Order: sequence, then structure tokens, then C-alpha cells
Amino acid sequence: MPSENKLIAEFLKEKLKFAITFFNQIFRTMSLINWRPNNGNFPTANSFSNMIDNFFRDDEGFFRNYMNGKASLPAVNIVDNKNNYTVEVAAPGMKKKDFEVKVEDGLLVISAEKETKKEDKKEDYSRKEFSYESFNRSFWLPENVDSKAVKATYKEGILSLNLPKIAVKKKAPAKMIKVA
Repeated sequence: MPSENKLIAEFLKEKLKFAITFFNQIFRTMSLINWRPNNGNFPTANSFSNMIDNFFRDDEGFFRNYMNGKASLPAVNIVDNKNNYTVEVAAPGMKKKDFEVKVEDGLLVISAEKETKKEDKKEDYSRKEFSYESFNRSFWLPENVDSKAVKATYKEGILSLNLPKIAVKKKAPAKMIKVA
């Protein structure tokens, strides 16, 4: 019986992991390169993915505000240069220690947390204030990014990431198999 419980726990753990990954892919991530197969602003009728992308688009909207718990996320600029991609995140008021940047399984995750506490004590009053700010931005990286060489710097309110490009081996064309 204990081994069955362990198997069930492992099964549920994998299902939860899948659900979290699915949730992150739909609600919290966007591609570094925006790809639209129909080269237009309208989704194809049979493209569920494009409909979801457009519905939860990363602009000022109810769902983005609701999902992130506050009214705004930092603006992000992405530049496709000849030898690299540059990602710039506007995050004034933060410090280097507030950021966490990681690349895992082709997903670039930029997050930050900042907590501020201020306390004034005088004879006739006491004032205690605090604030908490956080954000999390995720981007699927194209396969031509060298994820081991990503560098980040923070200066004057801008977090800059340099994502070097690498040559990608072309995939072999599909082999036609003759049916005998």
C-alpha cells in the first residue's frame, strides 16, 4: 500500500508540474520574437493559440492587471541586432540585488522583488510605512540564442540583457519513404 501511495503522489506531482507549466505558458510568457503565421493582426480562425495570445495580450488590460496583482508591469524593449538580442527592462528604483534573471529550458525569466520599510517615532506619534513591489516577465528564446552566455547589467533604472546569437544547424529535410 505505501508504494501505491508513493506512485499516486508522484503521478499527482507530475500533473501539478504540467498544470503550472501550462499556466505559465499561457498567462505569464511571451516569445522574444513575435511570430504570426498569417502576417497580420488577426488570428487564423483555427488557431486557438493565437486567440489566447490576443485575448491575454501583454498590453494594458484587465486580465494582465488581475493576473499580476497590480496595475503595471515594467516596459520591455527587445532589439534584434546582427550578433545578439538586447532586452531592456524599465525598472527604476530597484537595486541590482533585487533582480533574479535565469534561463531554463529555453525560457528567460526576469523577476524582481523590493520591500521598503520606514518608521518614524516621535513623542506624540508613531508612523510605520512599508511597500512591496514585484514583477515577473518571461520570454521564450529563439533557438539561436546562446543561453549560457547571457549577461545582465543594471544602470540608471534600466536592466539590460545581452543575449548573444549562435549559428543554428539546419535540420535535415524530411526523408520521403516510398511505400512498397
